[in-house]
Amino acid sequence: MPRGREIHVEWAVEREQERIRNSILRAKTGDALAGWFLRFCADATQGGTLAAARKEAATLREFLFNERNASRLQNLLLFALVSYAKDDTKGEIKREA
Repeated sequence: MPRGREIHVEWAVEREQERIRNSILRAKTGDALAGWFLRFCADATQGGTLAAARKEAATLREFLFNERNASRLQNLLLFALVSYAKDDTKGEIKREA
C-alpha cells in the first residue's frame, strides 16, 4: 500500500475512534448508552447476533439496563476503545498488552 494511502487510513481510523469516543461520552443515561451499544453491535454484525449475547442474553440484558451499571458500561466501552491498536506489521487489529 502506498505511504499516502496508509496515512489516509490511519487518519480515518483515528477520526472514527474519536467519533465513537464522543458518542460514548455524550450518552447521559444508562438507557442511552445501552441503546448506543446495541446499535453498535447490530451495525458491526450486520444485524446478526454475537455468540456471547446468545449464550448470556439474560445476564447481558440485566447489566445493560440496570441504571447503576451505566458508569461501568461507559468505562468498559472506553477501555475497549483504547485497548485495541493497529498492528503495523500485519495490518490487523490486536489487543495491546
